[in-house]
Amino acid sequence: MSTRKKIKAEGAIIEATNGNGFTVKTEHPASKAYATLIGKYNAMAKTVEDIILDSLQKSEGDELLEFLGGAKR
Repeated sequence: MSTRKKIKAEGAIIEATNGNGFTVKTEHPASKAYATLIGKYNAMAKTVEDIILDSLQKSEGDELLEFLGGAKR
Protein backbone atom coordinates (compact mmCIF):
# COMPACT_ATOMS: atom_id res chain seq x y z
CA MET A 1 0.00 0.00 0.00
CA SER A 2 1.36 3.41 -0.93
CA THR A 3 2.02 5.99 1.78
CA ARG A 4 -0.69 8.27 0.37
CA LYS A 5 -3.30 5.49 0.56
CA LYS A 6 -2.14 4.47 4.02
CA ILE A 7 -2.49 8.05 5.30
CA LYS A 8 -5.92 8.35 3.69
CA ALA A 9 -7.08 5.06 5.26
CA GLU A 10 -5.56 5.48 8.73
CA GLY A 11 -5.34 9.26 9.05
CA ALA A 12 -2.41 11.64 9.48
CA ILE A 13 -2.63 11.44 13.29
CA ILE A 14 -2.57 8.09 15.08
CA GLU A 15 -3.14 7.06 18.67
CA ALA A 16 -0.52 4.78 20.20
CA THR A 17 0.36 3.52 23.64
CA ASN A 18 3.80 4.54 24.84
CA GLY A 19 6.09 2.50 27.10
CA ASN A 20 4.47 3.92 30.25
CA GLY A 21 1.00 2.79 29.20
CA PHE A 22 -0.29 6.23 28.26
CA THR A 23 -2.23 6.77 25.06
CA VAL A 24 -0.64 9.51 22.96
CA LYS A 25 -1.51 11.11 19.63
CA THR A 26 1.32 11.45 17.15
CA GLU A 27 1.94 12.05 13.47
CA HIS A 28 1.60 8.90 11.38
CA PRO A 29 5.03 7.57 10.29
CA ALA A 30 3.75 7.31 6.71
CA SER A 31 2.85 10.99 6.85
CA LYS A 32 6.42 11.89 7.81
CA ALA A 33 7.82 9.72 5.01
CA TYR A 34 5.42 11.24 2.47
CA ALA A 35 6.28 14.81 3.48
CA THR A 36 10.01 14.03 3.21
CA LEU A 37 9.53 12.42 -0.20
CA ILE A 38 7.56 15.38 -1.56
CA GLY A 39 10.16 17.84 -0.26
CA LYS A 40 13.01 15.96 -1.91
CA TYR A 41 11.05 15.59 -5.15
CA ASN A 42 10.37 19.35 -5.28
CA ALA A 43 14.05 20.12 -4.62
CA MET A 44 15.10 17.76 -7.41
CA ALA A 45 12.60 19.27 -9.84
CA LYS A 46 13.88 22.77 -9.00
CA THR A 47 17.48 21.66 -9.58
CA VAL A 48 16.59 20.16 -12.97
CA GLU A 49 14.70 23.33 -13.91
CA ASP A 50 17.70 25.49 -12.96
CA ILE A 51 20.08 23.30 -14.99
CA ILE A 52 17.82 23.48 -18.05
CA LEU A 53 17.37 27.24 -17.77
CA ASP A 54 21.13 27.77 -17.33
CA SER A 55 21.87 25.71 -20.42
CA LEU A 56 19.23 27.62 -22.39
CA GLN A 57 20.71 30.97 -21.34
CA LYS A 58 24.19 29.86 -22.42
CA SER A 59 23.08 28.59 -25.84
CA GLU A 60 23.21 30.91 -28.84
CA GLY A 61 19.61 30.34 -29.99
CA ASP A 62 17.45 31.49 -27.11
CA GLU A 63 14.16 31.16 -28.99
CA LEU A 64 12.64 28.86 -26.37
CA LEU A 65 13.84 31.13 -23.58
CA GLU A 66 12.28 34.16 -25.29
CA PHE A 67 9.05 32.20 -25.81
CA LEU A 68 8.96 31.31 -22.10
CA GLY A 69 9.18 34.98 -21.21
CA GLY A 70 12.89 35.47 -20.74
CA ALA A 71 13.08 33.36 -17.57
CA LYS A 72 14.93 36.06 -15.67
CA ARG A 73 16.72 34.59 -12.63
